Amino acid sequence: MTTLKVNVIRKPTIKVKVLPNFPSSVTAASPILLNKTGGNFAFSLDANALSSALGGIFQPLDPDLTALAANAGTGLWAVTGVGTGSVRTITAPAAGITVTNGGGVAGNPTLALANDLAALEGLSSTGIARRTGTDTWSVGTLVTNAERANVAANSYQGNPTGSAAAPSDFTASSLTLKASPVSGDIVIIEDSAASFGMKRTTVGALASGSVASFNTLTGAVTTSVVVQKFTASGTYTPTAGMLHCIIECIGGGGGGGGTGGSGTTTNVGSGGGSGGYSRLYTTAAAIGASKAVTIGTAGAGGTAGANAGGAGAATSVGVLCVANGGGGGGGSASSGTLGAAGAGGTAGGGSSYFGGGANGQVSTASATGIAAGNYGSGGGGAASNSTTTAFAGGAGSIGFVIITEFVNL
Repeated sequence: MTTLKVNVIRKPTIKVKVLPNFPSSVTAASPILLNKTGGNFAFSLDANALSSALGGIFQPLDPDLTALAANAGTGLWAVTGVGTGSVRTITAPAAGITVTNGGGVAGNPTLALANDLAALEGLSSTGIARRTGTDTWSVGTLVTNAERANVAANSYQGNPTGSAAAPSDFTASSLTLKASPVSGDIVIIEDSAASFGMKRTTVGALASGSVASFNTLTGAVTTSVVVQKFTASGTYTPTAGMLHCIIECIGGGGGGGGTGGSGTTTNVGSGGGSGGYSRLYTTAAAIGASKAVTIGTAGAGGTAGANAGGAGAATSVGVLCVANGGGGGGGSASSGTLGAAGAGGTAGGGSSYFGGGANGQVSTASATGIAAGNYGSGGGGAASNSTTTAFAGGAGSIGFVIITEFVNL
């Protein structure tokens, strides 16, 4: 009889020891296979049958299990490839979550919220969450102005269109201009009778008299500008409805100086000075019913010889606005010198606010001084060049008043 001993070790490796004493009736049972071809006995194992027979006792060999068996560390095992793996540990971030037993050695890994996340999780009411400090949160219902971003200067936030749109920043000047508003168009106002609370009204309501008055006038108001000019003395009577006016006065211009004749030298008289200029803004109340207007007379030219020109007279509207006259030009004797000039003049006459000062005679000429041109200007001095003839200076020009009135009709 044949005795078969089978030892199975961990690998598993099967070692078979056979005592070759085989009678002709030898047989084999699964998973052992017997081949008696040619009178020789050959034994082998049926791997499938052996696996089936041992499957309930041993785990089949696997490369991942081999890698796990070779691991010496502790923690969570992660397969990183076929037949390879590594020990892993659950690690907490810098803030927000804490991890307990991350490797699972002492028990199940536990994750918990911390810091700001824990504070948010701890809120029990509904609304807008606000971070009020480090790891501290609260719940509110409205965003305060202090919590909003700065708004650009002179701008609004909202939707200025006539349809739904995202809010945006805009200014009044960026809005579409409506050249001809109609009665039903809306206007925003601040109600002075209600602590200047913002309210709305219509263009039609404004046009019909929501504004109480304009310079004490109510209803439709029409304004006009009226100009009154004076070149001779008289009386200024304000136009009906005049509220304010601008008065401008020019004094009379001085006359140019005369000159004598020496026969051998050049003598030139000085030009007359221009009249002064005064300007006043005043009201109907200051004017009253009327005001006297005085136009300054022109200074006469100096008579032939070394005679000074006459001074111009002052121009005035009452005592409210006064412009003094210009000085007369000096006369020139037979000394070959220039006579003393009037204020604002040299050999030629001084020009007023409106211009027009007379030119001086050239030193090579022998002639009477030139009269002034525009209002308030000085006359030119006379000239005598190597002659015994004397010449008179040129006359200045008269003063002037112009009053610009602002009238409500």
